[in-house]
Amino acid sequence: MTINLRYILIGIFLLSLGALIYLIDRPPGQTYFIFTLPFQLNLYNITPSLFGPIGNFLPHFLHVSAFILLTAGLIDCGKRGYLLICLFWMAVNVGFELGQRYSDYAVGLVPARFDDVFLLENTRNYFLHGTYCHLDMAAIIIGGISAYAFLHYTNNRRRTV
Repeated sequence: MTINLRYILIGIFLLSLGALIYLIDRPPGQTYFIFTLPFQLNLYNITPSLFGPIGNFLPHFLHVSAFILLTAGLIDCGKRGYLLICLFWMAVNVGFELGQRYSDYAVGLVPARFDDVFLLENTRNYFLHGTYCHLDMAAIIIGGISAYAFLHYTNNRRRTV
């Protein structure tokens, strides 16, 4: 099993960039990992917006791309495997976005035991208070396709060098 450190580092960078968007361009009450901290870690209204309107849906692009690259970095599986990784993470992200649109149904699918599990205890609130957006959905799809294109290109290039 070969670990691709480059994919993992790029994935971590993309997740960090997404976190930066939440730290600077989003109110702290809208971001789970910020408002649950015991200290102030938000720069919203302190610094100028870095990302403007694109910051509204860029995190969805970055999230799906990052998790695809992190997974591909851990599993060296070639073109077909990379396609499956991309489809899996796109389906997960699309599912969460659709869960915001159909929140009554999505909340019913969340097991009650999640309420006592760290990081999962906010799942119901995510669906109940999240907002569905077609641009988020487009960002997820474009992020998945872009990540696959990147994996395909770099994998082919690695074999020819």
